[in-house]
Amino acid sequence: FNIMKDLKPIWLKYGVLYGIVSILISLFSYYISFIGLGLQTAIGFIVPILFMYLAAKELREENGGQLSFGAGLKEMFFTGLVGAAISVLFTIVIINFIDPGLIDKMTEMSVESTRSMMESLGVPDDQIEEAIENAEESAASGFTPLNLMMGLVISAVFTFIIAAVMALIMKKERDPFDDENIGGEFKAV
Repeated sequence: FNIMKDLKPIWLKYGVLYGIVSILISLFSYYISFIGLGLQTAIGFIVPILFMYLAAKELREENGGQLSFGAGLKEMFFTGLVGAAISVLFTIVIINFIDPGLIDKMTEMSVESTRSMMESLGVPDDQIEEAIENAEESAASGFTPLNLMMGLVISAVFTFIIAAVMALIMKKERDPFDDENIGGEFKAV
């Protein structure tokens, strides 16, 4: 990963890393062991936040410990957007060119996960069957390139919101009353 170390801008480096980690998690879940929808959702929330945080942290370190809200927002938003775009493009490629049968496998995993969750909650069988039919329909149609790209647009909105909240938390601006910032005749004695 020496190439990643020298990649500039920072958001591109961490966005690519986020995309690679997302791809590896997807491959693990598709072909080695299905992670489960709850854990997938948690991972899908934690991974982008982690890489967005790392990007903003590195930018703040490069700027002597300072990070404005705007710079943090930009860094984290672009990090999240690049990672999500890589993940979506990978999904489009794998489903359409490498393993078209994966849609059926993903639909089956989704249906089984839905059934298991509903049974554990004690939902009546007729409601489970109705939910399973809906899950099958939505899962099969959810993997078209257009629907995946629409998912990316929705992801961009959520990424922006998360980046804005994180930028508020991580911002650290110079104190305007610090002795170093006071110039000329107003300098503190």
